[in-house]
Amino acid sequence: MIQKEIDLGPIHPWLPGMMKLNVSLEGDRIVTAVPEFGYASRRIIEKTEGKNFIEAQRCFSRIDPESAFIADRIYSELIEQATGTQITARAAWIRDIAAEMVDAVSALRYLSAMASQFGIHMLSHLLRKHREELLDLVERLSGSRYGYFYIIPGGTRYDITDGFLERVEVWSKQYIKDFERIKAMFCWTHPFQNRLDQLGLVLDDGKYGFISEARVETSKLGWNSSVGSRLRYAMGESFELAESILELSRKIEGGDYYVKIPDSASKKKVEAKFETLRGSWDVSFDVGSNLNIKTTSVSTPSDQIKNAIPLLLEGEAFDDIPIILASANLSVTEVDR
Repeated sequence: MIQKEIDLGPIHPWLPGMMKLNVSLEGDRIVTAVPEFGYASRRIIEKTEGKNFIEAQRCFSRIDPESAFIADRIYSELIEQATGTQITARAAWIRDIAAEMVDAVSALRYLSAMASQFGIHMLSHLLRKHREELLDLVERLSGSRYGYFYIIPGGTRYDITDGFLERVEVWSKQYIKDFERIKAMFCWTHPFQNRLDQLGLVLDDGKYGFISEARVETSKLGWNSSVGSRLRYAMGESFELAESILELSRKIEGGDYYVKIPDSASKKKVEAKFETLRGSWDVSFDVGSNLNIKTTSVSTPSDQIKNAIPLLLEGEAFDDIPIILASANLSVTEVDR
């Protein structure tokens, strides 16, 4: 059998973003696949060290534009831990709405990409319409479509605007109303399901089908996540997120949206773990007494997906690379040009 190697990227229509992929083939079957990305996040982490907490956040929240709200929330909660700050009920409520909206944006981007891979362009446009309307609401909330530096230590930069909750309710109701049509348009027949359930098999360790580096060697436990199961999970999550956003929009909390944090840290080491639609975040900081960041440790969802890609692609047909990578909900903006 003829063996060959093919390099894809950093810009290629089969890839979900800026990344490099080295593929070894026997015939049309993938023997090995080695991805490269993550350089920008490592550089950003380096740039946070030695900075005061305000300067560090400007770097930290740019690890992944699509997850900026999540990154800012993690960062803010760590600084609040370090200073013993208790935020108000209203600030916590606004953060919850923002986090649910950003996860829904991620789910809709994922579903739209999958619809495009299947050639269901009408469905892709419908999903993009819902996503753009939700991004409009994100912008109305934060001043930016990707929310840089809106969630800050102590709460949020400013309160919600007039008419925001009413528009959130309209969006949620419309997506819930359209959901059955969205499911039907994915052509969920038995042959379609069987085909997808044979692609991109990967060990599911409870992190939405992705595996961490520590679990790669224990893959003998079995395979139970596939392109099909990841698609079904994201569809269900998009519906549940719309319902959750609707419920939160009706549970209005009063009070201030911000409290001033102390000028010095009472805890030197803080850490947090967050689960999102794309995977988990593990973050820890060593904090100086004057609230400067001494050391930073971050594991992003992209780190987990990077470890999973070789197993997602191994043994699959070369032509299936686009749909398998799309199913990983990968948003890569981190590779060096």
